[in-house]
Amino acid sequence: MKTSTDVTMPTSLKPIFPNECVVCCSETFDTAKITQNSQNPISVFFMPILWLFRWSRVEFPLCRNCMFRFYFQRWGRWILCCALIAIAFPIIAPYYREWSPLFRKIAIGVSCFVAMIPYVLFEVFVPRSFNTTSYPKTTTYEFASWDLALQFYALNTQRYPKAEITIS
Repeated sequence: MKTSTDVTMPTSLKPIFPNECVVCCSETFDTAKITQNSQNPISVFFMPILWLFRWSRVEFPLCRNCMFRFYFQRWGRWILCCALIAIAFPIIAPYYREWSPLFRKIAIGVSCFVAMIPYVLFEVFVPRSFNTTSYPKTTTYEFASWDLALQFYALNTQRYPKAEITIS
C-alpha cells in the first residue's frame, strides 16, 4: 500500500525544498504557498476563537501544470469531508429522535464519525502529493514521493540534524 513519507522539523525552521515539483517531481522553479494553523485541533474545537491565532505559511516548489491538481486535491478533499458530514447528519439524526438530548448528540456524533471512516481510509491509503501538519513546536511535511522526501530530508538535515523521517 502506498502511504506518505513524513519528515518532522521544528516549526521555527524555514525548510529548504529540492527544485522539484511536489506533485510530478519534475524540475521547476515555480512555487506555491499554503497556510497552516499550529493549534491543537481539540482545543480549537472547544474554543473556536483560537483558530484565529498561530498561522504560518510554507512555500514549496510546484510547477504550473500541477497547480490545479494540487489545489483541487487539497480543497476538494476538504469539501468532500464536509459534504459527507452534511449528508450523513440529516440521514442519521431521525433515528435518534426519541433519545434524550445528551445521548442523541453523542450518538449522532459517533454515527457521523463512523460515516467518515471510508474518507479517513482514503486519506491514509491514497495520500496527497504534499501536505503539512503543524504543531506548536514541530511541523511534519508529508510527501507521497519517497525520493522527494529523502531529498528534502537530506537538504534540511544539514541545518537541523535532529530532523526525523518516518514512513507512515
